[in-house]
Parts: sequence; C-alpha cells; structure tokens
Amino acid sequence: MEAAELIVNAWLQMKGYFVMTNIRVDEADRNGGKKPELDILAIKLKKNKKEVESKLHVEVTVAVHPFGRWDEEYLEEILKKFNEERRKRWVKKYIGGGYKKLLVMSDRCLPRDLENFENTLKENGIDYKCFSEIIRDLKEMLEGKSYDDFTRRFLTLIFEHENIL
Repeated sequence: MEAAELIVNAWLQMKGYFVMTNIRVDEADRNGGKKPELDILAIKLKKNKKEVESKLHVEVTVAVHPFGRWDEEYLEEILKKFNEERRKRWVKKYIGGGYKKLLVMSDRCLPRDLENFENTLKENGIDYKCFSEIIRDLKEMLEGKSYDDFTRRFLTLIFEHENIL
C-alpha cells in the first residue's frame, strides 16, 4: 500500500469507518490487460451498529514529487477508476450500492482550470479532498492520543515534533 493510502486509511478509521484496502479487481479487460485495483472501500455504521450510515469508494492520487498539473487525459484515467463497469461491479460486490465516490489528491496537482475539473467530477458523482485537508484533520484527531498501529503512531511522532526543527 502506498504511503498516502496508509494515511487516508488511518483518517477514515479515525472517522469511524471499517476499511478494506488494495482490492484487486479479479477481471482482466477485454484485451487481457492488467487487473485494476480499488484503493479503498469503507463502511461506517450508525451508532446502533445495525445500519449502514455511509459507504465510500476512495481513490488516492498523491505523490511525493508530483509530476505536474492534471490534464484532460489524466482526468479520464481518474474517471475510469470510478466509472469503469468491472470496477463498479467489484465495489458493489463488497459494499453494495448507494456508495459515495471520493478522490483524494495532492494539493500540488490541482488543475489550472479548477472549475472545469470540479464540474467534471461533480457530473460523475465524485467528491474530492486535497491531501492537506486529511493531514490537518488527522493532526487534530491525534492530538494528545497514543495508538499502537504504525501509521497513527508515526504521524503522532511527526506532529508532536514538527516545531522542534
């Protein structure tokens, strides 16, 4: 799992979601090509623990050194991650219908034509969050707490020591 996916996974768990990660879509395309992967599927139960409050299909596209801004071709690849029929079948297989789509992306890669980008996502039922928003949320949620899992422990150490440097 990519580092950014681990961080988004921790964020979702802190928000009360049960999370499944890196789910291989076990169907090759018509040309026998590579089997795609779903980054994160998440389910949050209502307080009564008997009903589902929210279901998410999350795709994470964050790089340490982003290669540049988004263009139409890259946007088409993102839309495919959410809208390709075989991927949608696998999402429904694991969490059923009625799920929301969330794209987590690097702040450094926002497109120049942000309005067109946002409209295209909205037309396809996709919400998006910048990675920095997730980091800010996690920083608040982790403040003064300790966890045993590696990702949250690592982030807590960084947040507690960021002002020392």
